[in-house]
Formats: sequence, structure tokens, C-alpha cells
Amino acid sequence: MGWNTRDLLIELMELLDADKRFIIFRAPTGYGKSTISFAVYYALLNGNRKLGNRIIHVLPLRTIGDDMGIKMKQLAYNTNSKTDEIAVQHMGVSESPLFTHRFVITTLDTFILSLYKLPPFEIEKAIKFHKSHFEVPRGFIMSSIVVLDEFHLYSIPKVENNDNRAFTTTVATLISLAKTGVPLILSTATLPIEVEEVLKQRLKLADIEFEELSRSPKDPIERHISVNFTNDPINDAIELSKEKSVLLIRNEVKDAIDTYVKLKSKNVKTYLLHSRIAEIDRHDIFDNIREQNGRNRKAKKGVIVVSTQVMEAGVDLDFDVLITDPAPPDSIIQRSGRVARNGGNGDVLITDKKDHVYDEKLVASVYDYLKEERNINDKLLKIYDEFLKNYEYIDAKLFDLLIKLDVAPIFSASTTLSILNKYCNLIRDSDLIPIIPKELYELYKFYKEPLSKITIAVDKNKFEELYKNKKIEGILTSEKELKTQDYEQYIEKLLNSKCISINMPKYDINAFLIKGYDREIGLP
Repeated sequence: MGWNTRDLLIELMELLDADKRFIIFRAPTGYGKSTISFAVYYALLNGNRKLGNRIIHVLPLRTIGDDMGIKMKQLAYNTNSKTDEIAVQHMGVSESPLFTHRFVITTLDTFILSLYKLPPFEIEKAIKFHKSHFEVPRGFIMSSIVVLDEFHLYSIPKVENNDNRAFTTTVATLISLAKTGVPLILSTATLPIEVEEVLKQRLKLADIEFEELSRSPKDPIERHISVNFTNDPINDAIELSKEKSVLLIRNEVKDAIDTYVKLKSKNVKTYLLHSRIAEIDRHDIFDNIREQNGRNRKAKKGVIVVSTQVMEAGVDLDFDVLITDPAPPDSIIQRSGRVARNGGNGDVLITDKKDHVYDEKLVASVYDYLKEERNINDKLLKIYDEFLKNYEYIDAKLFDLLIKLDVAPIFSASTTLSILNKYCNLIRDSDLIPIIPKELYELYKFYKEPLSKITIAVDKNKFEELYKNKKIEGILTSEKELKTQDYEQYIEKLLNSKCISINMPKYDINAFLIKGYDREIGLP
């Protein structure tokens, strides 16, 4: 069909053909797990309707979904398959709001809200008029094969703040779908044993049967990664880039920008990627990086890409060297998966940067382990055992609410809204507020770019910082009308609310217009 198959993917297709309805699929980073969804789509187009009518591929991040959408459409074109039945659907792109396409690539938050009776494209309607066509996307979901990819990225509990919402919501989602008979594939690369055991216990308590499929010795990907350490990542990146391609990952946006600026000042070919660069600019940056690639998306020597966590998963780029700030076990494994993705030798250098993002003790334990072992593999995940020993994995109240919301006809979008008003977000530990750079809004006005392409999501702390520093210059209404006066009163009310994004429609706010964006480095 035009792509490389691996034994494990073939075994997975055989399990689906054998009517196995729930498969836990483990394979290493770079294995090509996402191609299973295209294989199912290809089978559906060619008359195999045994398992369902469509496939929905769920990912944790929009950037990964956008990248996968491009790759899948290209793959469909290369195999003479329908490209117009492949759609990307999330808070930033709306190609299939009701999940009607045969192959939908979506994000976890969009998928969960659509399953639990509050489709994101109708949130404003639900708030203003208490109406929603929620049963339509639910119906299409229930007649689909659902793949929850990169499961580890949203299921591992947040040690640093004891937040268990994502795991609770995901387990409730799996049980809701499995009870309805929806075929499920749970795909993961770096799930800690402790977390996996809790998941299995919950599934067994709900009388849900599942199959397990893992990488086998007959299907190896030979990668040899050497681990070393650096206290001068910038100069090391410059030196290494003379003969190799380098990915340099910082834990914080400000550090990534600072690193990029310093590298640029030394006339080094450098690219910058992080979450506060708008899609329209990020897309151009990805294109520029890919132009520097050789075969199999292998970055050529002389290229340095500076990034944050956005490069941890799902981005199919291959580097010779990774330089990274210390991070939790799963993040280190994911990041190292950007090196020697197609096999061979690779280098990982760990910086001595003190961490302010993750749990300090957890990151210190990872650093000490790597200092001693000089190797990155699944054994690194065992570090979680001590930190998760007495962890409360499930928020019992939220779990019960979601299970009841799914099965009880009397519960509707209003019920989901009440849950969101309490928890603010069912997946993330912070609210995400849409902002639009003034510089990019001018493009929208003259070239009619979709708002999603020029919108950036920031957390509440960053939003408060923008407001305090007088960077907010107006609001865009639900009708895309710009208002630059008398909007501060609404911001004050929103800042006093628990959840800004959910309450924005009350004041007819679609996004906030801000100044201070740079198209090269994004929003500092």
C-alpha cells in the first residue's frame, strides 16, 4: 500500500479481524503506530465493514493531529484512496464537527466533550440557549473504531500537583465506549507499570475484556543511544551540528527563545518551535525544517531545531543528537525517540538546568539514574513506582459523574457544563485561553485566514501577565467583530471566575487581541 509494515502492526490487524474489541497496543517511539489507523481506513474503503463505518484517531496535542492529518492525506493520495474523507477536528480546526468523515483525527479534549454531550463547536449555543445536537457526534463515535494514541501522554498522573483528572476522565471514557461495544485500540510507548496495572484493575472491575499486544523479539528496531551530560548546551549544539543534526529541547518557552536567539547570533542555521507560535507560522517553520530533511524525514547535518515539549511525541522528524533539559522518565524516553527513529546510532545529552516545571525530586531521580546507567530504556519508568506508591489515581466523584452522564438520557449538555464549571478542564491542569496577535489579525482581515490558524492558547497565569502588562488591546466577538473599547470590565469578571474559557461566551468573547507577538520567535 505504499508504507513499511511491521510484524506487530500485522498482528494488530489480525486481532481486529478476529473481532477483538479492546486491544492494549505497546510499541516503542518511532515504530509507526499511527499507520494502523490508515490501514483500517484503507480496509473500510475497500468494503470491510466488520468493525464499524469509520475510524477516529485520538491524540493529546493539536500539533500532532495537524501533522498526522497532512501525512494521512498524502498517504491516501499515494495509494489512490479518498483524501476528502480524512478530516482533522479539534478546537483549532473544524473539518468534521459531527465526526461524520470516515477517518477523523482529533484531540482528546475535543473527543471527550463530544462523547460526553458537549461538542466543542456548540459550547456557545449550550451556554446561551441550553441547546446542543450532542447525540449526532455521539452516534458517529459509537459506530466507529476508536484509537487512543500516545495514551501515556495524558494518563500518567501529574506528580508535581497531584492532578488526576486526565487519568480519571480517560478511564471513564474507555469504560463508556467499551460497554457500548465500540472497538478500541489503546496505543502507548511509555506507560509505567504502576499506571498500567491500575488501568487493568479498573477494566476488570467493569467486566471489560481486553487483549495485549507488545513488540516481540522477532520485530526489532535496532537503536543504540549513548547518554552524556552538558553544562554548555549552546556551544555543544554548535559544535555537534558541524557533522550532525541537533534537536535541543528546553522545558520552558522563555528558555527556548533565549537559546534560539543566542544560536542565531552566532550565524547558525536554527529553527524554533514552541506552543506560543501560531499555527500559520508553525506550519511554515515545519515546512522549512522538512526542506532540510533527507530520506525518511532525517534532518541533515548542520540543522539545529530548538523546541519545547511540543516535539516530544507524534512529530515524525529524525535527528542525530538530542540535547535536553532534565525531565520526567516518560518525557525523556519520548524525547529520545526523536533520535535514530529508523534505527542506528544516536546521542542524547542532558543539561544541568534546574527544573521549575516538573516535580523537582522526580526529575532529580531521573538525572541521577541516567548519570549512573548512561542508558535510556523502559527501565527508566520504574522511577515512577516510588512517587506513585500512595497516589490517588481516580477522582471517584468525577468518575461517577462521567459514567452516569454517558448512560442517563436525562443528562444533557447542561450537565456537562456544570461539571466543567467545577473542574474547568477534564484533561489539563490549567485553563487554556485563546488569544490572537494583533500582527496576525491584519492577515485574517485581508486574506481571510481561518481564525484557528492565527490563534494561540495560553494558560491563566500567562493571560494575567498579558493583562497586567497592558498587552491586551481588544476582544473578538462570536461574530468575529473587533471591539477595542469597554472590554476591560469583562476581563476583570473573567479573572475572578474559576474558568475563563468556559465563561467567555457569557460576554460574547471569542478571543482576545494582544500585542507583542513576533513571527519568528512567537509570544515571549
